[in-house]
Amino acid sequence: MTTVALVTCRTRPQLPSTPLVREALARRGCSSVEVAWDEPSFDWDGVAASVLVSAWDYGDHPEAFQGWLRRVPRLLNPAPVVRWAMHRGCQKALEARGVALVPTVWLTRGQPVPSLTRLLEAEGWAEAVLRPAVAGAATRTIRFSRAGGESAQAALERQLARGDCLLQRYLGAVETAQERSLVFVDGAFSHAVRRVPQLATGRHAGTIARAEEEELWVAKLALSAVESPLLYAQVDVLRDDDGEVRLLDLELVAPVLFLEQHPPAVEVYANAVARHALAYTGA
Repeated sequence: MTTVALVTCRTRPQLPSTPLVREALARRGCSSVEVAWDEPSFDWDGVAASVLVSAWDYGDHPEAFQGWLRRVPRLLNPAPVVRWAMHRGCQKALEARGVALVPTVWLTRGQPVPSLTRLLEAEGWAEAVLRPAVAGAATRTIRFSRAGGESAQAALERQLARGDCLLQRYLGAVETAQERSLVFVDGAFSHAVRRVPQLATGRHAGTIARAEEEELWVAKLALSAVESPLLYAQVDVLRDDDGEVRLLDLELVAPVLFLEQHPPAVEVYANAVARHALAYTGA
């Protein structure tokens, strides 16, 4: 039987959709194994394909993860796409195509650490969110205000000591659950999820929602920057105070996908994984 590796990490729980995906793969003649990307004893050449599912600690070990990407064969999404997408600097290419981003100040590791208070004053922001450039979802995301003082500045210095960062205007729509995750499977739009604030509840929280036409347009425009075929993609968007749809994240590494909330997506996903795996083996 053809075997597929479902790539996870050592520090995170299993996704709710994983048992459903494994059952669907088995019905298609594919066995599956869950394995951490940094498991030293695993033979990546011994499986037909490897699928990134929940490798959420890649931002904690970016150099090791980059090395793994160079070694692992037959990866879904393709390794070159993952390398490009794992640094949020890829959003600059999306902005050049006309995708509206959340207002952002890009901060580079190794450069002088700016004054957070002065930055917020210069941008005219009452509050901001600091995010690592290399990390999934809300990992190490911190919300600041102008009154944050020394503790906020110290947090900024710690983050920049680890790597590049984004300082973004805090949009109140996050608190009113207006963030949407638009999920694409096997190159086509599958479903949308209305998110609740990740800083408060974690990355799994959300309910199925209708994707609005403008949200879909932004998501498809963002994905047009990727030339390689994709097994999966998650485009996170929300509306700003003026009602404009803005991109929060283009998740091509290991997004949640919320497959368990839309059962047809499990079948489409399993079909695509099995098709790729069987093609790789020549079956």
